[in-house]
Amino acid sequence: MAGNATLNTSVSVPFSTGETGSAGGTKYVLEASNRPPIVPKAGTINGVKKAYFLVFPGAGSLNLVTTSGSANSNSSGLSKYAEDTLTFSASSVIAELRYPGAASVKIAVLGNLVPAGGTGGPTVKFDAAKNAVVASEPCYGNVRVSYQAPHDLWLASFDSAPVKKGPLPLKDSDPPEQSIGGPNPDDDVPSIEVPLIILAHRKVSTPDQDPNEVVASLTLSPPPDDTSTDEDDENPGGKSLSDSGAALPKLRFEMAPDYPPRLLPIPKGTSTPRAGCSVWVVPAVQPSIDLTAGQIVAWATVAGEPVIELLTFNNSMSQTLRYQPAGSVSMQPMGTFKDKWGNSMWGNLRGPGSTCTVVEWMDEHTFKNPRSRTVLSDEIVACDMFGNCIPCYGAVKVTYSFTYKVFDYLFDWDYASRSFKQAFIVGSVDQQVANIMLTPPTMKGIK
Repeated sequence: MAGNATLNTSVSVPFSTGETGSAGGTKYVLEASNRPPIVPKAGTINGVKKAYFLVFPGAGSLNLVTTSGSANSNSSGLSKYAEDTLTFSASSVIAELRYPGAASVKIAVLGNLVPAGGTGGPTVKFDAAKNAVVASEPCYGNVRVSYQAPHDLWLASFDSAPVKKGPLPLKDSDPPEQSIGGPNPDDDVPSIEVPLIILAHRKVSTPDQDPNEVVASLTLSPPPDDTSTDEDDENPGGKSLSDSGAALPKLRFEMAPDYPPRLLPIPKGTSTPRAGCSVWVVPAVQPSIDLTAGQIVAWATVAGEPVIELLTFNNSMSQTLRYQPAGSVSMQPMGTFKDKWGNSMWGNLRGPGSTCTVVEWMDEHTFKNPRSRTVLSDEIVACDMFGNCIPCYGAVKVTYSFTYKVFDYLFDWDYASRSFKQAFIVGSVDQQVANIMLTPPTMKGIK
């Protein structure tokens, strides 16, 4: 959405409590950002708390209104790495991605796709028009889909409301004139920030669409108070970038590429079949684990795992790395970059921890509202020669290393069906949740 116009309105309309919506075949998603909120320090006069949120695939065709506070456009043309695990259960051959407008889609089948009819060879492919993975026939199985999700970044500002106080308690020692009534008007009246609901409406609707329909919504709660003082800014042990939410990538599980589910040697003295696999936990944290079957038998930490990514800028200013780098990042532009107006430019790329300037481009020579910020710990930003973030087209090869934890897992053996049990594993740490479905190797044909 162009410009920096402020939205501020009070509305009372029915809407879905979910975060996603669909409008005439177009899906929209509103989502809280992992960027650190803006919180005034304790004692700041008239300070306003603010929080970032994302609009997928962009706010250009939407009108955003808020039930309190306000919302402002911050950056457009952004893109982030996303990963979905989709399940086919024969009830539908279509599995829709979480975010709309997916680009650079990669699909990996987890285990096997089993045809619902018992025979056949199911295959899957990405359908851009449906923004979904489509199976060639009804089947059972799981696929992991990685892709780039385009979005715009917005900033919400919270309203404050005074705290209402009831009558003061009656005390025998109080004079009559002090035993009833509210607080002294000369005293400071405390206030609290109220939650903010963002509602998305279509800018333009067709005759068969309700122009007042809420196609997506999001509720944001005010961030907690910042109780730090000015002395904290001078304290080397105080807050740092690594302490912020921006430096904590999303928790996820990944099947270890070198140790997928496989049969294991049977120990001497037993005839029970054994099967296992390894799972990566990214980033390198050890979450609390719940699982439906099987057991985790070992944990380890792997440091310095090398990775090479090819990131594509498609009229976007930033791209998100798949993993959070554990050290330096090497960026090699692949050929010439072109800005959004078609002019050739050198790929001036800024990596994690560097500084860039976010601007709103009016045309190829003019911009407004420059504001400096630090590139996030898992982000690559494209800039012009002056360090201004600029939408562009091009590709860059990024080389870095990352650290992760890995656990070894053993499947349970079902004596009745003479097969291994499938398992669903859920992990959580610091209010982040990840899950993975582990499909054991088949025992068909083994007697």
